[in-house]
Amino acid sequence: MNLRRQPLLALSLTILVFGLGSCTSTKEPLSSETWARIENVITSKNFRFDASWAEPIGSRVSRVSITGFMLMQGDSLQMELPYIGQRQVAQMGVGNQGMKFEGTATDIKTSRNEKNNHYDLDFKTRNQGESLQCNLRVFSGMRAVLTINSNQRNSISYDGEIISLK
Repeated sequence: MNLRRQPLLALSLTILVFGLGSCTSTKEPLSSETWARIENVITSKNFRFDASWAEPIGSRVSRVSITGFMLMQGDSLQMELPYIGQRQVAQMGVGNQGMKFEGTATDIKTSRNEKNNHYDLDFKTRNQGESLQCNLRVFSGMRAVLTINSNQRNSISYDGEIISLK
C-alpha cells in the first residue's frame, strides 16, 4: 500500500496512532507530600497567583498571553488582572476596565478532589457594586486556574501559578 497516493488514509492513520498514544487509563494520583504542600499554601491564605494567560468563557476570543496577579493575605484580597470579554453593565467614568479589586474575600471554601488531582478554593468578593464569584483550582507543580464569574461581565479564566508568601 502506497500512502503517498492516499493522503487521506495516511492522515487518518496518523490521527489514530497519536490518538491511541495519548490515551491513558487513569491519572497518576498525587503523593501525600504534594497534597500537603498544595493544602498548606491554600489554607494559609497567604499566596500570590501570577497569571500568564486569559481565556474569556463563551467568547470567540481564544487564549491571550497576559500579565496580572491576585494576592490573598488572610481574608484581604487584591486583584490586578486584565479583562478580555463583554461587559454586561456599563460603568461611566471608569478608566480601568480590568479586574482591579481590593477588598475582602468572603464565603471561603476549600475542597480536595483526589479523583481529578486538584484542590479548589472558592470565594466571593465585592467592589463598587460588582460581585465576583471566584474559583481557584490548583494542580500539582502549583499550576492554577482562576475562574471569575461576575454580575456585570462575562466569565473569564486565568491560567498561571501559585507562589507561597511564607
